[in-house]
Amino acid sequence: MHNPHRQRLLLHAALLLLGGFLPATPAAAQPNDQPAWIIKSNEHAQIAITALARISPEFASQTGVKGYDEQIADLTAGAEDRHRDLLLAARTELAKRRDVETDPLVRQDLEILLQNADDTLASNELKRRLTLPYTDIGRLIFFGEFALLQDQIAPERRAAALARLRRYTGLEAGTTSIAE
Repeated sequence: MHNPHRQRLLLHAALLLLGGFLPATPAAAQPNDQPAWIIKSNEHAQIAITALARISPEFASQTGVKGYDEQIADLTAGAEDRHRDLLLAARTELAKRRDVETDPLVRQDLEILLQNADDTLASNELKRRLTLPYTDIGRLIFFGEFALLQDQIAPERRAAALARLRRYTGLEAGTTSIAE
């Protein structure tokens, strides 16, 4: 089992690291005064963000990553391996992009993303080998719901809290209670 708190910290670190490069709106809606290299770096960063959001959807929706409001962390058997595979796939794609990138600024951003992926993979492996698996289920559920029920969250997003709760409790078709 993975540690959702650790995963959230890693996603938070990645998002902070990328904070200066992340678009507030999709690339197509970017202001024209934004340099092309930043738009391109933002597109590359989405690969890492998507992988990390799939691992920690609660934190992703809390930080405004769209499309994860109804999702919950995967704590089922083999989740650690699936998470590692997601990170490795993202890392592989970023490495391919770095290898053909000619803009030194974009290439530098890709190197930062790759180093972050390497650090995350190494840290997760050490954690797997040296610590006992533990997930604070109550904390995960509380913050997963809290992220969607705050006043500043758009009302249409708040409805996802019920869908997320149904997944946590195993009431959604095809899900098992997170406590199990």
